[in-house]
Amino acid sequence: MNKKNLAVVMSAVTVIGSAAPVFAAAEDSFPNGNTTVSSSKYSDIERILKKYVADGVTGITVNFFDKKGNPKGVSISSLEASQISYVKDEIKDLKAGEYAKISVKITDGTEKKYDDTLLKELDSNAVVTKVGTATTVKIVDQDGNSIENDAKLKLQKYDTTMSAYVDGATKDEVLAATKAAVKTSKFTDKTGNNATGTVAITATYADAVAGAIKLKYDTQAAVAPTLDTAVASLDGTKEIYDFSKPVITVNTTDGTSKLSFEKTGEKVGAVESNVTVIAASDETVTISGDAKEKAEALAKKYVFKDTELEDAYKTVTASDFEKTDNDYYEVVLYPTGKRLNTAS
Repeated sequence: MNKKNLAVVMSAVTVIGSAAPVFAAAEDSFPNGNTTVSSSKYSDIERILKKYVADGVTGITVNFFDKKGNPKGVSISSLEASQISYVKDEIKDLKAGEYAKISVKITDGTEKKYDDTLLKELDSNAVVTKVGTATTVKIVDQDGNSIENDAKLKLQKYDTTMSAYVDGATKDEVLAATKAAVKTSKFTDKTGNNATGTVAITATYADAVAGAIKLKYDTQAAVAPTLDTAVASLDGTKEIYDFSKPVITVNTTDGTSKLSFEKTGEKVGAVESNVTVIAASDETVTISGDAKEKAEALAKKYVFKDTELEDAYKTVTASDFEKTDNDYYEVVLYPTGKRLNTAS
């Protein structure tokens, strides 16, 4: 995008040419979600952190990183009042390319569970398709610990020439057998007083054919996994599964194994702020339709991504976008760097 186009796109827009948003003096908390701010706001950051600590918030972590993204300085896992001055000073002294990450967890939230919309998405054998995208399969014990390198664990495959299972199956072969094992997933609408419908999933490992596998632990009998009953029937009481991440759990006591899938870990009701602080200064430029030279000057100074400029234009032209108290539209842009020269 050239400078003339930039001037048009940014007409009537207040541009903050660095990290943002700027914290207002009245604010006593970070915005929920992910935010990037300038290190020049160290005083505001200090004020907000003091308020959190005074209110008894304990889930505050602070980490500093160098230009290569490697940790530097002191890593703080639970911020205390006595550490806030250190954090402020470190943020104030950030050099170009260095940054800090502040995470504030107010409410952890609860695990997200299935609703009818999510369950219906698993109808018509959609689970089979999702499992088909898996790139690996985890093998763990009943405590969730990996046993893939446990010498007592033997992966077996069916040898058609010997008509028997033999040691030496690979994880890729176990994965292939797992993908083939998952047969169906079908949604049934809710009945009676049920809160949601249900999804029935079936999975059966092949036996005594090419590609069939079994798992043997220590002196226990070699057996093929069976589908975990917790996964076989899904409803509104179940947490969300990622069917592209299969997990086989081996009971090291009796040798049986169950096929399940990793949970996504999604939560609802969580209140968490993640603030990235970068070494930058804020520059506010007011641009109006009769002062396009300001946009051109900005274009000569900074390099912006076309997509960000387009998003800015969409933002200020949206019907529900409100003006600031100064009767301007305000958006935030993140330049990728300063220009090496100012030639047109």
